Amino acid sequence: MQAFFFPPANAFLRYHHLLGAEPTYVYLAGLGLAAIASYPHVIRAPTLSPYRAIIPDWLGCGFSDRAANFGYTIGEHATSIAALLDHLQIANCTVIGASMGGSVAISLAVQRPDLVARLVLAEANLDAGGGAFSRSIAASTEEEFVQTGYNRLIETAQTDARTGNRDTAVVAGIWQLAAPRAFYRSAVSLV
Repeated sequence: MQAFFFPPANAFLRYHHLLGAEPTYVYLAGLGLAAIASYPHVIRAPTLSPYRAIIPDWLGCGFSDRAANFGYTIGEHATSIAALLDHLQIANCTVIGASMGGSVAISLAVQRPDLVARLVLAEANLDAGGGAFSRSIAASTEEEFVQTGYNRLIETAQTDARTGNRDTAVVAGIWQLAAPRAFYRSAVSLV
């Protein structure tokens, strides 16, 4: 794992950089998730494994810092990824984004078309209004979510996991690494 200092947030964005052939693939995870935990099985697929891969955790999620002075909007996440790619001197890459990662990928392509040659989107939020999950989070105030909503979200996911949904067990574990304010603000930005 490596760390990139992002001055506008006064925080470190952490990522994996796997060397390989061009083009470079950049993997962006969904809301509250860590790309480092979400993408290993994809990156190891025979058709993708020979290529260079950048796997960043969002600021506020996974192993990246929980920046107090970062708004956690889709545009700001895109700006942090652009700064990382500039730091690594990467352009014309393929950006793979799932859910919120797809929205950030689109924002990145609009902000910095020189960085993005191709987009691969999976379950991306393409329309304003967000998905049902984001809307349910955004329906509360930030303080309500931070004080009680975040813990309820984790508890619900853990309960679902105990009743047999093994995928939810993994997601609940990853969500526990996210900063509640980052989670909330990113969801609101999706909406």
